[in-house]
Amino acid sequence: VKALEPIESLGIEIGAIAGNNSNLALGRLLEGENDGRVTVKSVRINGLKDFIVLPYGHKDIHKQERTVYLVDKFLRTGSFHDLN
Repeated sequence: VKALEPIESLGIEIGAIAGNNSNLALGRLLEGENDGRVTVKSVRINGLKDFIVLPYGHKDIHKQERTVYLVDKFLRTGSFHDLN
């Protein structure tokens, strides 16, 4: 397996959204907080501009209004969070 280049070297801002509602049986096999298929720890990689965890499972996170709102917010501002 070839290692990926560090995010910083790409010259773009990347944000990640993870879910932590593990209602799938597979989630019981994963260590730590997870969405039923992916651990939160594996999503939070070095070099991310921003990161947030939402209370949704793997199969549902992309269908949520909150997720869509946060993706739009990141694309416009570079952050998932309020900067006030």
